[in-house]
Amino acid sequence: MTSDLFIRGILSLVLLISLGSATFAQTEEKARTPAAVDDNADEEAAALKFAKEHHPELAKLLGPMKSARPKEYQKAVRELSRTADRLTRMQTRAPERYAIEIELWKTESRLRLIAVRTAMVDDDERREQIEKLVTDRNALKIKLYEFERDEAKSRITQLDKQIETLKAQESNAVRKEVDRLVNSAKSSASRVKTKFERAADAESSASEKPKPSNPKRAPGNGGASN
Repeated sequence: MTSDLFIRGILSLVLLISLGSATFAQTEEKARTPAAVDDNADEEAAALKFAKEHHPELAKLLGPMKSARPKEYQKAVRELSRTADRLTRMQTRAPERYAIEIELWKTESRLRLIAVRTAMVDDDERREQIEKLVTDRNALKIKLYEFERDEAKSRITQLDKQIETLKAQESNAVRKEVDRLVNSAKSSASRVKTKFERAADAESSASEKPKPSNPKRAPGNGGASN
């Protein structure tokens, strides 16, 4: 019984280690509201589906944790959900990178699981498994770095073309920019001038209008009495 509890504790630990930082998960847990916690059914389902598809052994370990260690289970599910969400978005946005990163995640997850189990049973077979997984992981990391390097080269090539194009058109571009700025300033000044001229014309027209006659004076009474 004690050995079984020890194994469960070790496996719970490896889940948290393999899925990410426990400190980060705890920080996020404080920020979650009760409503957010109650609304995590979809998150949990997506996390478990991801685990079953890409690391079935990990998914099997999550089951017993739910009732035995609920806090650790929630942390593991949230971290797994974040990983699933990140990789799912990447699958659409950058499928080539996704293919590398999903294999890298699977390899690292299996590596940590076997490494912790070696603490319980250390034998040549498990050490060989660890050695193979470390080799595979390093190869995938190299592949990822090469992919990032090729992306960077492509971006640098694109920037160089833009720089050369701008340099080749620099004289014309400067003249066009000067013309644009001057024409814009002239247009603004013209609008302001027209506005003031209209206002001045309106004021002048108002001052030139004849004054209305005195309604109290009768017509014809303005001359001499005789």
